[in-house]
Amino acid sequence: MHNKQHPCLDFEFKIVRSKRKSIAIHIVQQGVEVRIPNKVSNDFAVKFLMSKQKWVKIKLNEQQQINKALPKVSIGESILWKGKLHVITYQVAQKTQLIKGDKTFIVCASTIPSEQKLLNLFELFFKQQAKEYLTELTINIAQDMAVSSKLSEVRFRRTKSKWGHCTSKGNIQFNWLVMGAPVEVINYLVIHEVAHLTYPNHQASFWQRVQYYCSNYKMHDKWLKDNGFKLSWC
Repeated sequence: MHNKQHPCLDFEFKIVRSKRKSIAIHIVQQGVEVRIPNKVSNDFAVKFLMSKQKWVKIKLNEQQQINKALPKVSIGESILWKGKLHVITYQVAQKTQLIKGDKTFIVCASTIPSEQKLLNLFELFFKQQAKEYLTELTINIAQDMAVSSKLSEVRFRRTKSKWGHCTSKGNIQFNWLVMGAPVEVINYLVIHEVAHLTYPNHQASFWQRVQYYCSNYKMHDKWLKDNGFKLSWC
């Protein structure tokens, strides 16, 4: 359903139906979503939203502040790479490519690329680097944990809410944007997902395994929760 307005609400919202069993309000980058079971009426969803209006306004304000802080891929702006800010610069060149310097990303091209072409350049670079770096790291950590036989494949996908995911078939998936996080945080994420090869859920034994290989895991997990939006430039 498209965004709706209601005379008793001073913000737009979107109703999303699915096979879910409960009703929930989600504040996303685009605004407010009311997620409801297929059989629930629009009127009930609106009443529920009205009862949570104060909370929604607080969260919308927080989301607005986050949106202002979201990184932008354009010449002169900065984005994170392995935890350090790198300034995006431009250099005239015949061959179009992206070069990573110590503290810069150098965009080489005959003319300054359009916003979409810049995004494509950075997406390609991050994906390639993630595939090399995270695949090797995942294999090594799986060997350290003696679970190599359980690891089937390492995949990469741009997801909205998860930095990593491990399936029951042994497929581990990472959001390639995590390459912007500090190395220690990246290591924690890989340890977290590899541990799921043995422990599918977040039971006590799972966290004990994570802590054995990453003693500061709580700090790194908090970094991702608090700063993940700083990595999301697309």
